[in-house]
Amino acid sequence: MSKLIGAALSPFVRKVRVYLDERGIGFESAHMVPGGDDPAFRKISPLGKIPAYQDDQVAVSDSSVIIAYLERRHGAALYPDDAVELARALWLEEYADSAQFDVFIAGIFFAQIVAPAMSGAGPDVAAIQASVDRLPEVFNYLETQIEGEFLVGDSLTIADISVVSPFVNLEYCGHPPNPAQWPKLANYVAGIMRRPGFRSALDAEAPLLQKMSGR
Repeated sequence: MSKLIGAALSPFVRKVRVYLDERGIGFESAHMVPGGDDPAFRKISPLGKIPAYQDDQVAVSDSSVIIAYLERRHGAALYPDDAVELARALWLEEYADSAQFDVFIAGIFFAQIVAPAMSGAGPDVAAIQASVDRLPEVFNYLETQIEGEFLVGDSLTIADISVVSPFVNLEYCGHPPNPAQWPKLANYVAGIMRRPGFRSALDAEAPLLQKMSGR
């Protein structure tokens, strides 16, 4: 049985978890926070990044590296065969891992939920608002990228999992895209979140979210 190591609320851990569920690859979860100093974890993830992943052949970290490995080992399923579509899918994965992470996670989720849970102090309202003010830029871009049920082609790809995963954290913070202003984006995100892989991930995250946010 493979092992997925990380914190359930991380969008990168969720990204790999949903991928594994979509592919039907069995795994067990092990909790670890970013930067954890457990020697076994650091052997797999020298930079302290989550998720880390271990199976009978490799022990590796970083969500994109893990998924690229799984696509090669288990056969390509969520990477498009067409070169142009692959480039688009990989770009949207990178956009999610950088721009969306910067605003949704580092700017809002961490400041609103993670930092207060760690420090016991209240959230930095001004810092959160500064990132909330940046949401329209991200939403506007993604609205232009949606033409149907999926971001690339007519089936689920790594782009969909990558882009929607950070939206889960954003919804936890009460800042989903307004359907009146971003109708395609709101409908798209809701549709992908209804997939069994995402529902399973959200169910697994609920206890930790409740503990950290006091819900």
